[in-house]
Amino acid sequence: MASAVPAPNADPLSVWRKRLLGVSLPAVADAAAWKALRDDAADLDAVQPGIELDLPVALSLMVEACRSPRIAANLSGLQHVLRMLGSDALKLRMQRWQAGHLDPGKPDHLRALQAMATSRLACLFHARWMRHGRVADAEQRMWITALLGVARWKLPLVDTDLAREIERRVVAGERRQAVERSVLGFDLDALNVLHLEDLGFVDARSMAGRARLSPAQMAAAARRARADDIPEPLPPQLARVLREPLVSCSLAYALALETQVGWHSTRCRRLVGAAATCLNRAADGVLNDLHRAAIEASGETLYTRGLLAPAARLIRIPAGRTVSQPPASRAASPAATASSAPAPPAARRRTQQVRPASGQAVERSGPAAAAFPERCRAQGFSALPEFLRAAAAFLVDAGLPRFALFLRMRQPDRTAVYFTQGFSDASAVRSTSLSSLDGTLLERLIADPRAAYLITPSQVDSVRGKLPEALSGWPPAGGFIIATIQASERPMGFWWADAGEGAAQTDARQFLAVRQMASVFGAEFTRLVRLQRSAAPRRP
Repeated sequence: MASAVPAPNADPLSVWRKRLLGVSLPAVADAAAWKALRDDAADLDAVQPGIELDLPVALSLMVEACRSPRIAANLSGLQHVLRMLGSDALKLRMQRWQAGHLDPGKPDHLRALQAMATSRLACLFHARWMRHGRVADAEQRMWITALLGVARWKLPLVDTDLAREIERRVVAGERRQAVERSVLGFDLDALNVLHLEDLGFVDARSMAGRARLSPAQMAAAARRARADDIPEPLPPQLARVLREPLVSCSLAYALALETQVGWHSTRCRRLVGAAATCLNRAADGVLNDLHRAAIEASGETLYTRGLLAPAARLIRIPAGRTVSQPPASRAASPAATASSAPAPPAARRRTQQVRPASGQAVERSGPAAAAFPERCRAQGFSALPEFLRAAAAFLVDAGLPRFALFLRMRQPDRTAVYFTQGFSDASAVRSTSLSSLDGTLLERLIADPRAAYLITPSQVDSVRGKLPEALSGWPPAGGFIIATIQASERPMGFWWADAGEGAAQTDARQFLAVRQMASVFGAEFTRLVRLQRSAAPRRP
């Protein structure tokens, strides 16, 4: 969007206040969703969920409500706004909508959608937290959480290139607030407060002040995070700060901003710890809420058009993965044991192949194979190739000679085969890569670090359509088993195992064996990857 060049001595904040005020946010709803909103406008209860999902529409209604002093002074959320406006005024507003509709094919619209998707994710984070207690103002706090991001929604529509530069540097590892100050010359959160005041939210300054945690307070709260639900006394000054109800709003939004880049950073862990202390809950419980909210957000298709779904960033491969594909001559053999997608350039120089020891077949079975889970718990493996051979032997011994291990690659939207055996077309299986798990059975599977599913013969046909297209031809008539693998309670991939085409039905005994193996696999795998990485020679 073109804008006038500001005077040389103009105050940047004043200039940007005018620029943001001149921008109208397009509705997120596509044609079908917009028609549903208009059709339901006469029924406030029916239309509220749709408007709640469309942040620009909800914002416009709140701005209109703020023009009435009797509403503005006591605004408590969208439900309050709808009741005060009434169905006739709402219907008229929908008919006269002039801001247009978001088009993800336009770069500025796509970046605005990303910013709004982040706020929507923050709202879902906060809503999950509020379910754990009786909170009278839960809806109001959720909308305050949304309003914290309005300036970031509009920024791409004012200056697309500038917004792109900010995101590029944030993805590269720089802190968002520091980048924004560097690029804009001021704090974007401060601009957001001024913009909300310009829109008519008279309490915006007070609201932002109450929600804010200083870096020192954030660090202190994070240090007090605990692993259980047993309350511990906090220093009086910190306890007083964390008793402010709106602090949870800023924490939810900060976590949404951070997790939209990645879930595994030190800052993300600190924010989870601070939120856990603020909410007086165990850190693992708070993190579980965040994961579930990310999965819920990934199902809201209006906010995932052209974007990576939030849940796709949940799982990653450990940083030290260095195993490469075996030679083609071995890959064609039923005894082929290892594969991987090409490693990033930085990792290729340390790759090594996984091969059985001379004269030793991978498909062996017996007591040694059955002892695999115990050896994992005892950290009884000394090298990754030995570990993978033992995992293969365990599955074969369980009557599941066909299997594949999928791991999340370094690209957060990609899951690929890392290790496989028993498929007739070994080369094709080794090259299998899933660009997205959204909307599939696997999305639900890997959202839970301890999930495992036994798909029986009667379920195969119905489940086939719930698999990614690349796997739709994999299920044999006898059924199959899929199970999440995890390290430190965080999912990192999954196993697929079956008895092969023409084999007997996969049964409960095999399911229990795979679930037992999967539950201990991730921790030992991660340990051995790190061990291999530390032992690898370094280039001068």
